[in-house]
Amino acid sequence: MLGVAALGVFIGVLVASLAWSVLSLPRTSVLRRVEQPASVTYEDEVTHWVVLVRRRSIGQPVVGSTRYELRIGSDPDGGYAHGVDFDATGIDVTRFSVDWVPTGVVVRFGSGHEVRVPASSFTGGR
Repeated sequence: MLGVAALGVFIGVLVASLAWSVLSLPRTSVLRRVEQPASVTYEDEVTHWVVLVRRRSIGQPVVGSTRYELRIGSDPDGGYAHGVDFDATGIDVTRFSVDWVPTGVVVRFGSGHEVRVPASSFTGGR
């Protein structure tokens, strides 16, 4: 009888762990893309992008979370890029401007927050 109870507990823990894992899997959505203007060039002579990505766990808000990331690189989908995670509490993440400068990129949010990324972090393959 103890063996059947132990097996039941084991199966219950296994099912709960599997459900937790599946609910915690992230879903990624591109919210906005900004292309580097032709008037600005970098050493690698490639067009770069600032891509705003939202990552949500499937089980959000119960077991998951929502995270935001700026991805700067040559992939317009942000798949291969320099990533900068940031806290978006209290700001509209889609309201931002991008200044492409010779030394890198400056992303300015409507809230006044800024993210600065040096060109060496996103050029030459990133």
